[in-house]
Amino acid sequence: HFKEKRQIKMTEAVFSPGNPLDIYEMGDCLGTGAYGSVYKALNRETHEEVAVKRMEFADTDDIVDVLREIVVLQECHHERCVRYIGSWRESPTCIWIVMELCEFGSIVTTYELTKHGLNEEQLSFVLRCILEGLIYLHGSKRIHRDIKAGNILVKGDGDIRIGDFGVSATIARTVDKRKTSIGSPYWMAPEVIQNQPYDFHADIWSLGITAIEMLDGRAPLSDLHPYRAIFQIPKNPPPKPRQPEKHSELLLDFLTRCLQKEQENREPAHQLIKHEFITKYKDTTSTVLNPLLQDVRVGMIRQKEERESLAKKLAAAQLSAEMNAKKKKEESGLQKDDEEDDEDDEQDEGDESTMVFTGDEMRKNVEIGKTLYMSKEKLEKLKDPE
Repeated sequence: HFKEKRQIKMTEAVFSPGNPLDIYEMGDCLGTGAYGSVYKALNRETHEEVAVKRMEFADTDDIVDVLREIVVLQECHHERCVRYIGSWRESPTCIWIVMELCEFGSIVTTYELTKHGLNEEQLSFVLRCILEGLIYLHGSKRIHRDIKAGNILVKGDGDIRIGDFGVSATIARTVDKRKTSIGSPYWMAPEVIQNQPYDFHADIWSLGITAIEMLDGRAPLSDLHPYRAIFQIPKNPPPKPRQPEKHSELLLDFLTRCLQKEQENREPAHQLIKHEFITKYKDTTSTVLNPLLQDVRVGMIRQKEERESLAKKLAAAQLSAEMNAKKKKEESGLQKDDEEDDEDDEQDEGDESTMVFTGDEMRKNVEIGKTLYMSKEKLEKLKDPE
């Protein structure tokens, strides 16, 4: 009962009043996940473009995790954390979270559309941005727990944001350690998989895996089924890029400091940001991603054109199917009408108007009635009775 009351109070605190559809005009779908989709939207009053995370749930109990994410977003005030704008409840089981728009989506989009990973200068810039965000989160006694390229978002100018705080956790005291296994398996630290107590160092392991992912275009072991990866990660040696000989010693040393099997041997974010691989490119700005993002922009336009072409084909196919169904219905109706006409003709043959003679006035009066099949002989007798 206490939990239910707390949840109701929490719900009232996080959701804004009103219908979000009155505030925002929905645009293109930017991506789809387990619970719903992310859309580009426009504030009807301010004309600010935003990202709308619209989620639908089968049961109101499933909304608890969303409430947790909203609370985390409300409490995060740092330039490297995606900016939270507001949240609404469209219906009891449909939730909106409105955030700043990151026009290029996640880092995953870059290598999916360009077919190649980041170079070292680009990687150093992105890692520096992530580390800045982690220093803030860890300093706030918070673990992200799901650092991966899919949650590293790219703004229109190439700047970087950390997104998706759905599984983040707060540590009340510095000495506390989490014991729940939440996150994406390929990026999970060994201690998380083994259900051992863990702390901020779990994010550092995930950061190292994410760095390899941004170099190679995929995370280590991602070609395996997730359950197989879960068994492999604790017993395998720390992963390396697919072609380590192609990368600098500085980069490989940075990865080594992140990917220590024993969590206490991993360097914290505030030390890693001072690593020479990061400081070497300290003057690098978001413009370093411009060449890559230009290719991404072309890919996104091509992708949109393909979606629109497919939508037109589907619409044409649906229209054709509807017209065929209508034609068949009309033909079926005409056939039915013909059959009814035939039945009417048969009935009319038995109901023709004939002359009928009645009573003493047989010779004088006639009336329309039912057909009487009379022979000529009988008619003569009626005319000349004996």
